[in-house]
Amino acid sequence: MEHEGYAFVSQIVATLIGVAAGGGVAFWVNKIIQDGSIEKTRNETKQAIVNELTSNQIGLFEYQTKPIEWHDSSKKFTGNWGLASDSFFKSATGSGNLLLIPSNLQNPINEIYHHFELFNSFIKQVIEFSTYKYPPASMDNEAKELLRRITEQVDYLIPRISKTVVDLKPTKK
Repeated sequence: MEHEGYAFVSQIVATLIGVAAGGGVAFWVNKIIQDGSIEKTRNETKQAIVNELTSNQIGLFEYQTKPIEWHDSSKKFTGNWGLASDSFFKSATGSGNLLLIPSNLQNPINEIYHHFELFNSFIKQVIEFSTYKYPPASMDNEAKELLRRITEQVDYLIPRISKTVVDLKPTKK
């Protein structure tokens, strides 16, 4: 009878060891799969932001070659006034995927997109600029100040985008 008790206990111990070993292997395999998934998501997020930054930079270069101009005589703006895109950045921020990017790159990315917001707000002011908003004496000055601010943003953004795009290149495994 004692022998049967030891057999029973040894079966329980063997089962527990098997369950623990199986669970450990399952945990380890899941961790490897998850780490691969995280790396894939990190690289996809980096690539999406690189694509968006590059596209925006092309638009900023186009702005430099044909900037918006104010015409004192007609009281109108002419030129390129496309807005900078931020949809991938907002998606990465909203999903939490931006946190997968190394922290030393998150600040420059956030800063660039903050300046895209400023750039866009100035472009929207150009689009909405109305001759009724300002008295005739200050209209020219307001228009020129707005163009100065846009140019300031373009000059600020282009070199920072170039550096950040290089730093963000997804890692290959």
